Amino acid sequence: MDKIFYNGKVYTMEPGWSPQTAVAVQDGIIQRVGSDEEILELKTEQTQLIDLQGKTMLPGFTDSHMHLLSYGYSLEKVNFYSAGCIDDLVTLAKDFLAQRPYLTWLQGRGWNQEYWSENRFPTRYDLDRISTDIPMSFTRACGHIIVVNSKALEVMGSRRKRRSPSAGSSTWMRAGSRSASSAKRPAISCTTRCRI
Repeated sequence: MDKIFYNGKVYTMEPGWSPQTAVAVQDGIIQRVGSDEEILELKTEQTQLIDLQGKTMLPGFTDSHMHLLSYGYSLEKVNFYSAGCIDDLVTLAKDFLAQRPYLTWLQGRGWNQEYWSENRFPTRYDLDRISTDIPMSFTRACGHIIVVNSKALEVMGSRRKRRSPSAGSSTWMRAGSRSASSAKRPAISCTTRCRI
């Protein structure tokens, strides 16, 4: 064997298997799992011994750059990737909320105005058609732009009434000044500070 891992807690994840303590590997492929005694019998002079010192060993995980934690969070948000227009976004959000009336903050992700007939960003007024009772924040497919409803602005401490420009896109800085460009950091830091 090329390598033997021993003195560990080895979980194979196979139903009915109890944890073992050692693993034998040859050419990068697991050959055998068992007790220290069973597996250490397979060593040769060339075998690299790796003492796990009681640590846990699990089957290999390959990260395909899928952002697993973010994917898990996305399952708790409205999926807007299928939205073909602002009315679709509103309908998807209303349906999602109707199935989860317990939500105190509605989040969504995946809208892309470039695929919409309107070809404009959604506004807080569009989101207000869904609800003005709970805050909402919907992130664009790129993850760099969000739109929030009036309730979210209220919760975040935005007291002044502001008009969105005719193009439907507006970014408000902390001090209340309007910026023509997207301000990712102030928007994110503001929403993450909110406690609901």
